[in-house]
Amino acid sequence: MRPAAVTRSGDRAFSVRAKHGFNGPHYVYDCANAAQCGTWAMFTDYTPEAVTIRVTTSAGTREQTAQPTYSVSRPNGPNCGPECRQAQVTVALPG
Repeated sequence: MRPAAVTRSGDRAFSVRAKHGFNGPHYVYDCANAAQCGTWAMFTDYTPEAVTIRVTTSAGTREQTAQPTYSVSRPNGPNCGPECRQAQVTVALPG
């Protein structure tokens, strides 16, 4: 899952945290320089039905809860594994 697309933040550092459920696991993507990291925070093998994304920059924090819609693909053909699921949640930067 690629749960967060972060709008360009210039060279500002940003952090993305993804979690589901009250006590569910959480995943963290920290970027010290957006010019080097790009605008994606990708979390492999993480496909929750609902997810809360928190994006933090020096300008503040923004949190958004979403129910991702997954696309399914079979890169090795329709009768071969693996089956891949991918979704994207876009969160605007704080400030």
